[in-house]
Amino acid sequence: MAEKKAAIMDFKAIIKELNKISSDYNSGSYSAMELAENIMLASDHVANVSVKDEEAQQKFSAQSTKLVQELTLCQKMNDERFQDWFNTAKHSATVGFLLVTANPDADRSSDEELDRLLVDFFDGEGLTDVTAHYFAAARLGLADPMRAYNMIIEDFRKYPDILSKLYTGCQYEYDPDCSHDTINEVCPICGSQNAEPFYCVNQALVKDSRFAPAKLWMECKGCGNLYAYNFPIEQRDEINGHYTKKGGTLSPRHMLATYSEIFNNIRMYNDGRKYLEIGVGNGEMLACALEMGYEADAVEICKEDCENISGALGVGIKWCDFLDFDTSKRYDLIIMGDVLEHVSQPTKALEKAHKLLAENGILWLSTPNYNSAFTRMLQFSDPMWNQVNHFTYFSFEGLKPILDKVGFDVKRYDISRRYNGSMELILKKR
Repeated sequence: MAEKKAAIMDFKAIIKELNKISSDYNSGSYSAMELAENIMLASDHVANVSVKDEEAQQKFSAQSTKLVQELTLCQKMNDERFQDWFNTAKHSATVGFLLVTANPDADRSSDEELDRLLVDFFDGEGLTDVTAHYFAAARLGLADPMRAYNMIIEDFRKYPDILSKLYTGCQYEYDPDCSHDTINEVCPICGSQNAEPFYCVNQALVKDSRFAPAKLWMECKGCGNLYAYNFPIEQRDEINGHYTKKGGTLSPRHMLATYSEIFNNIRMYNDGRKYLEIGVGNGEMLACALEMGYEADAVEICKEDCENISGALGVGIKWCDFLDFDTSKRYDLIIMGDVLEHVSQPTKALEKAHKLLAENGILWLSTPNYNSAFTRMLQFSDPMWNQVNHFTYFSFEGLKPILDKVGFDVKRYDISRRYNGSMELILKKR
């Protein structure tokens, strides 16, 4: 990692010197010695980096040596020869940058001056330039998220299969008609039109062609929560779920005793047995609810999981979007575990859950908290940001006023034992 970070900083120096020599060649005010030194430093660092394309790495090293040898003759070059040298040097810097940056474990630390320099430098239309521009644009995800989003989308419009040139067997290809993104100008949580770009995720690396190569997170100034500017809202039934397989058995993802603790905590506030689960995941919490004696109903948007879990557990599960769920029943306990971040209208989902609860009923809610201890510690290395099928993110501070308005009292807050960075709330209907 240290070598890769050093190499990136070498390219910063090289690009600065190349920009300078391009404008100052005729005046002779550039430093050929300094540029030669930076080129060889970058060559040494790239040579010590573990890369997938060792042949390209060796070619880069040989090209760097040749460029330095020719650079000593710069004073004697005519304009045409110098332009050839400069174009070769720029292409070599582009290839070297790609060798370092295209690796999954490449250094992602932000240097805003460098990142803006990079996107301006890789301004060509060829595949190599556009690919380098894409990786440079991705580095601007925090410093200039809207610009990063627009540049990544544009790069993939030029070359929809960029990643297939870099990663053997990668089938990702950007097709706007396949990703079906809806552009959200209004906050889906509170309806405010006052939002600012927060963070752009380089989503192409997930290599799922159902999603655009970049996702832009917006921060709503009305409610303080986050939502995706671009998201395939109409494809929720296709992109969510699919946690189970046919065959009659279900595979737990967590220690089932974790749910025993959750249910026993809930019973401190309501010991009723009428139970509704919204979004059943892989069925493990529903199975635990049955063991704990609940009379269970469930709603699931993914038809495949609905059928597999219903068959395995012998529970009638309604296949539909929760907002379309119709029943005259009232429940003592409603479970909304890791669902809120997926739904199209989170506030309406909370209002509906409130309506379906009996008097003093409990809503148990689990959802990522983008102000959690885990996210504060990992910042934008938190895997949460790369969850392609998440539409909204809350902080507890942003969620609490919404819960108050809907009519819930927060009885208990827990840091989730199941998912790093998630909060688990026991909410009582007023």
